[in-house]
Amino acid sequence: MKKTLASLLVLSAVVISCSDEGSGSKDLTFNLKGAKALLYSQQGISSGRSKAAESNLFKIEANGDVTPVLEGSEVVSVNAISWGMIVTTRATGTDDLRTFYVKPDNTSGELPADIGRFIGENDNGDVVFVTSTVLRKSTLTLEPIQTTLTRPLVDTMSGNFVIISDRSIHQILNTVDGVRYNVMSCNGPHVMALDATHAVIDDCQPKTVIDMATGERTEGDVLALNHEGVRSENGAVVLAQGLGSDFNLFYLGEVDVHGGLTLVNEYGFQPGSPCMSCSSNSVLHKTGDYFIVRELSKVTVVKRGEPNPVFILSGYNVTSISTSENRVYYLAEDSTGHPITGVYDLVTQENKVLQDSGRFTEIHAMN
Repeated sequence: MKKTLASLLVLSAVVISCSDEGSGSKDLTFNLKGAKALLYSQQGISSGRSKAAESNLFKIEANGDVTPVLEGSEVVSVNAISWGMIVTTRATGTDDLRTFYVKPDNTSGELPADIGRFIGENDNGDVVFVTSTVLRKSTLTLEPIQTTLTRPLVDTMSGNFVIISDRSIHQILNTVDGVRYNVMSCNGPHVMALDATHAVIDDCQPKTVIDMATGERTEGDVLALNHEGVRSENGAVVLAQGLGSDFNLFYLGEVDVHGGLTLVNEYGFQPGSPCMSCSSNSVLHKTGDYFIVRELSKVTVVKRGEPNPVFILSGYNVTSISTSENRVYYLAEDSTGHPITGVYDLVTQENKVLQDSGRFTEIHAMN
């Protein structure tokens, strides 16, 4: 089954905002300027401006300072995107959720209340939400995903591709041009983008690689996926069990656009996550030529072209990492359970502790 977006342009795109500030966000003041990473805490932390001021969303600036992004409103969720962030807030003492996009220059706009949770961002910077709605970066308009399915939801996303379903039929859809095909309702299904037009689909079929331009599927070396995969220069790199000499360990394998798999190196990992198939990447990250894996008792770095791994952040229990510009932004605890927030430079091998007081839940590096 195939339909293109061009054949269904009876769409009503909803204009969100093209001005300096969206009309719905004038009562909230965001300060995203200079952010290198975002820090989210489930509970309020003193902003340092006054004893009464608390925030649960902060930013790490280039000089290492940690300052609040938003005060006076509870942040429920936040996600960094290539052109800013998507943030959902709740006014103190209410159940009213509001979702905004915010750019690095602090211009912002409010999205509809029923937009649903953030799923991901495609190669063009368009943002996809669970309600099968796409926020186009170029126009700041919302478009519904066009499909014959009844009230489809987005299950998962990788690169330009999403898996949508109405809980009976599943489809893979290209969020750039709207091309879509039916897939089996098995193993999720999971999807992993290899480039702008090719993907691996784990839906219990022997032909796992799909060419979205033609719909043709071919056999590949990878038959099953978890959520631990990152895009690479030659396709994608997965962290999976059984690829190397010891079946009990996990290995990094690079999958090209034809589905062929090559080991990045011979090192076997013991990942530090009990459920690598439950959600998005939890232990595997990439920045530049570096692949970073959060193992059970250490953080391991593999550089492309070098056979031996490097172990970093020793002595810490690292709970969350995010990467950008050859840096690892991390949340950790020391041996006594004391919270640590820091950044590790992979090129200079310098570790800088930024905070040793506030306990944060999530860290999101800015692209």
